[in-house]
Amino acid sequence: MLTVFGLAVVQSATAIAMVELDAGREATALGAYRKSLSRLGSLVGAVLVSALVVGIFGLTGIGVLISIWLLVRWALFAQAAALEDASALGALRRSGRLVQGNWWHVGSLMLFVTVIALLLGPLCGTLLLFVTHASFDFINLVSSVVYAVVLPFAAIATT
Repeated sequence: MLTVFGLAVVQSATAIAMVELDAGREATALGAYRKSLSRLGSLVGAVLVSALVVGIFGLTGIGVLISIWLLVRWALFAQAAALEDASALGALRRSGRLVQGNWWHVGSLMLFVTVIALLLGPLCGTLLLFVTHASFDFINLVSSVVYAVVLPFAAIATT
């Protein structure tokens, strides 16, 4: 759940920075994160609601399919919360409207980009664990750095 929340914060800040750049204004990472802090309540609420609903549906066989459908439907809630100053439920509803008619496109993009971004850090760490004699702390640091570098690119692609 913390990973999903971290991704939502990065997506929020990235969406804000992309709008600033599109408007011809200077955008910095610090400025984008500062602006996204005002939407933190909406992001936390949307992550909690989506995690609860998807988790409950995921308890049954048919519910897993509904969970996948909802995950894609709500894939853009962080951007909606950041750019439209929507509440938690408003961001989830707006994401659903944005995805409507493009579910397969959004789903394939999310699967390809987000899953790779979320797994790349841990996979690098696992590989280093088996191939080197480096300490666990160093491997964990490298894995975290890879994760921190790759996640904004995934947020750019999904935004």
